[in-house]
Amino acid sequence: MAEVPPRGRPRDPGLDDAILSAARGLLLEGGVDRLTMEATAQRAGVAKTTLYRRWSSREALAAAAIDGVRPPFEIPDLGDLEAELVSLGPTIDEVRDLPAVRSLLGMILQEVASGGELGEYYWFTYVEERRQVMLAAFARATARGEVDPDADVDSLIDMIAGGSIIMALAPGDEPFSARWARAVPLLLRAVAPR
Repeated sequence: MAEVPPRGRPRDPGLDDAILSAARGLLLEGGVDRLTMEATAQRAGVAKTTLYRRWSSREALAAAAIDGVRPPFEIPDLGDLEAELVSLGPTIDEVRDLPAVRSLLGMILQEVASGGELGEYYWFTYVEERRQVMLAAFARATARGEVDPDADVDSLIDMIAGGSIIMALAPGDEPFSARWARAVPLLLRAVAPR
């Protein structure tokens, strides 16, 4: 049986980029309060309905705009958990010192800490997605015998996330990847087989 093509015009990824860029600009200029669907649509030169077809709310749009400055979060299967985690460092180096990244990361941390709708949406959409990627990497490592099957991996993932944010925001010239490469073996000792 032939597959039925989707109805309507296909989505234009270039348009998505323009909308997210407009939203990021508004966020950087005036914070979360400045971002509205109407202002974003006007800046991007599209109708508000175009935004609502892609993002159901202002919070969803803001979260996508903030997350869009970060590279995709993937952990390669290298057959060794330490090497897999260390491999994340250079990607962070590439974006760490971009002013927009620092500003938007600070903004989302503030939103999560204040318990606002945007922070909650971001947490359950983007943070949880990254946690699942981490859990999959730890599951592979557990199957290979690198991680104790009874280890509290959830708590370790929280420590990794918190530590990596501190290292990414730390002042100084030392690359994130260098600090990260030293930290990963220390973190993994907590879950090593007994």
